[in-house]
Amino acid sequence: METDLHSGVWRVPCIVTRVIDADTIEVDADLGWGVWKRQMSVRLDGLWAPENSTPEGKAATGWARTLLPVGTRLTLHSRWLLTFARVVGSLYLPDGTNYADACTASGHGRSNP
Repeated sequence: METDLHSGVWRVPCIVTRVIDADTIEVDADLGWGVWKRQMSVRLDGLWAPENSTPEGKAATGWARTLLPVGTRLTLHSRWLLTFARVVGSLYLPDGTNYADACTASGHGRSNP
């Protein structure tokens, strides 16, 4: 686990276990030394996507599931914990692209500062 003490961010590898909706992804996070946090819900920092109860939300979730199939390896940059099971952070694709930026660029989400 890599820690940046000045910003409060910690970075760990993770694996997608489920796409809940376009702005909430469930992952298994590798915390190091053989310790894993399983089925951790990650709320994407700075991203808003429509709710699944709307046609736009269903489309956004479908797009996210196509981009992030179960088993996709990502990097989690955590900002803070909402609860022990839910984190607010950023997810980075294997090529280094920020998932939230990709979602915004696709038209399925927007920045939420």
